[in-house]
Amino acid sequence: MKLNRIILMCLLSGTMVLAGCSQAKTDKAVSGAPEQIEGYEADKETINAGSEDSENASDNSDNEEISDTDITFDDEAEGTEVGGEFDFEHDYVTDIKADVDSAVASASSLKEELESIDKIEKKYEATFSKAENQAEMSAVAFWYYQIWDAELNSLWSRFSDSADAETKERVLKGQRAWNSMKEEVILENLGPRDEGGSIYPQLENSLLEEFTKNRCYIIAVELGKIKGENVTMPERSEYGTYVDDQESGSVCSSLVTSLGWENDNVAKISIFRLGETEGNFTSKGNGELAYTSYEGDVEGIIRLNGWDGASFEVTKSDGSPFTVGDKYEFNFVF
Repeated sequence: MKLNRIILMCLLSGTMVLAGCSQAKTDKAVSGAPEQIEGYEADKETINAGSEDSENASDNSDNEEISDTDITFDDEAEGTEVGGEFDFEHDYVTDIKADVDSAVASASSLKEELESIDKIEKKYEATFSKAENQAEMSAVAFWYYQIWDAELNSLWSRFSDSADAETKERVLKGQRAWNSMKEEVILENLGPRDEGGSIYPQLENSLLEEFTKNRCYIIAVELGKIKGENVTMPERSEYGTYVDDQESGSVCSSLVTSLGWENDNVAKISIFRLGETEGNFTSKGNGELAYTSYEGDVEGIIRLNGWDGASFEVTKSDGSPFTVGDKYEFNFVF
C-alpha cells in the first residue's frame, strides 16, 4: 500500500507532520486535484461513458458520478519523455490517458489489461522519483492517482455499454455510494486538511489511488462476468478501510486499520450514534486482529473478511459506550 510506504519514508527521515485523526463528519475533504499545488489550476469536465441512443440517454448523467476528476494543465513542456528530467509544469495527465487508452486497446483480456495498467505506473517511476520538494511529490501522487482514475472510467464505459439494465442498476448503486463517500472516508483516514500539514495532499492522493485501483478491480470483475472472463481480486492486506453506510450512500460507521506514525498498527472504529474508539492492534492470524484502545477501556476482535468486508466484536468495555458482546459489521470495502 503506497500510503504506508510514504509514512515509512517520513518515519525514516524524522518527518512528523500529520495531526491526529479525530474530526467532525461534516468537514469536507478536498478532492486532491492540483489546485492545492501552487502553479496549477483544475477544471472539471462531465464524463460521458454511456451509449448515445435515446434508451440510455438518462444513464449518461449517472456517469458523472463515476469519477470526479478530469483535470487539464497548462502544457508548457510538450515533448517531455518518460524517464527524462522531471518537469513539474508538464501535462502528464494527457500522457497518462494516452497510455491507458493504448493499454486497453492492445490487451487481449481484462487480466492483461490490469497488468498493463500496473506497468504504466512503473513506466513513470523513473521520472516521478526525481520530485524533490513536497509540492512536486504531491503532484506526483496526483498523477499516479490519475492512472487508475482513467482506467476506472474506461472500465465503467465498457461495463455500462454491455450490462443489462438490472445488473447496471445494481452496480451503479454501489458506484454512486463509493463516489459519494470518498470525501468522508478520506477524513476518517487522515483527519481534517487544515490539521494535516503540507504532506496532506500527497497522502490524500495516495489514498485516492488505492481506493480507485481497488474499485477498478471490482468493476473489472463485473465486466468479466459479462465477457466470460475470470478476474481475480488482489489479496487485501491487514490495512484497509471498511464502511457501513446502511444503504444511505453516506458513512454511518467505519473501521480503518493503518500503519501509524510511530510505526505501529492503528485501528480507528467509529460507530453511528454511539461514538468512536482508537487504539492498536496485533495480528492473530486468519484475518483476526486483537484490538486494544489507547485508554485500555475497550478491547475486541477485528475480523477481516477480504473483499466481503470486516467486523468488530467487543470483548471488554470499561466505562465506554460500547457493550461487551456487541458486534458491528462493515460491508462496504474501499
